Amino acid sequence: MLHTLSTRLIDMNSCCRTDSVAALLCLALVAGCSSRRAADPQEAFYNPTSTVAMADTDNPVPASHGDSESTTSTQTESYIVDGVIGHVNGEPIYVATVFDEIEQQLQTLGQDLPLARFKQQTNVLIYQRLSAIVHERLILSEAQRDLSAQEEQMVRNMLKDAREELIRRIGSGVPLVAELQLQETEGMSIDTRMEETRRAIIVKRYVARKIEPQISVTRRDVMRYYDDHYDDYNSPPGRILRVILTPTRPNADKVDKLLADKVPFTDVAAQSLNLYERGKGGLWSDKPSLGDEVFNDKKLNDAMLKLGPGEHSPRTEINDKSWWVYLESITPARSQSINEVQLAIHEHLRTMQYRTLSTRFQQDLFVNGSFDDLHIMTDRLLEVAVNRYASQP
Repeated sequence: MLHTLSTRLIDMNSCCRTDSVAALLCLALVAGCSSRRAADPQEAFYNPTSTVAMADTDNPVPASHGDSESTTSTQTESYIVDGVIGHVNGEPIYVATVFDEIEQQLQTLGQDLPLARFKQQTNVLIYQRLSAIVHERLILSEAQRDLSAQEEQMVRNMLKDAREELIRRIGSGVPLVAELQLQETEGMSIDTRMEETRRAIIVKRYVARKIEPQISVTRRDVMRYYDDHYDDYNSPPGRILRVILTPTRPNADKVDKLLADKVPFTDVAAQSLNLYERGKGGLWSDKPSLGDEVFNDKKLNDAMLKLGPGEHSPRTEINDKSWWVYLESITPARSQSINEVQLAIHEHLRTMQYRTLSTRFQQDLFVNGSFDDLHIMTDRLLEVAVNRYASQP
């Protein structure tokens, strides 16, 4: 399996940084979950091996849980600027690790929003980012433990080849040139790129080993899906229609004049004169309308049947209201046999099973993993974000 992965490394290293990270987070599908293993808030902040920078502020932010004493405007409150915010399986999570990916968003929110709304939106942003980090660390830890010594050596060999190929491709074989080029284009070192590649390799291998064997799609499954979704693969011609509806004669006269002046039907339908879906330019349905009886009124159906693509009907009076129908386009009839679509259906069902199993697997990791309480970490990081980024009262 690792040999198969090695044949794809050149393509992997030609991708951008986000592609590598996406592979690493391929199972982060339940990012809203919370931990069952809450650590003591003080323990979550303590790390005897790291130095935590401190600062003072005369504008303290109340703790979210309401368990801190109130302070006067003349008192100062120390807050954490950087350091360990919590742990996942014993590995520290640093403040900078959380903020690096969302700092630009936090700066924008801090400049644009008043304090209350800044707190609200930043709280969500921080929690989502923390959840992603926890998911990443949990699966990476499991994937690393599952790696045998022989496989570890194979990964090292693959990374050695990948490094040489990267240097050859972007640095013409000169490591320093490649390092400068990567820093300029992606803001990372070669070592960082190789670490991301390594993580992606072992996670992909782990996922394949744990989930792929559980996926099973039979011929019966494919046939059942085809029968249940027959209309998706076999349908008559459809029409994309737009309408204008107005209740008063003066407005109806205005519509007639605009259309006579060659103003596009969609533009007229988007005006306040139209009472039907003007925000969508009078679009009758998001999907093609099938059959010859789209409307509940025979007059409108008759008017529709006389239209070719790009044509609109004259004014049609119904119950003191004026209607216009526009035929934007006709979708062709579709008829696909099961033999034509069975491979696509098979792949679709595999993907659906993969997502379901991934979600279940990720939930199990969350239940059995060891990490500090997400809400406590979020509260502490929110305090840091307020002091660092909020600029409006």
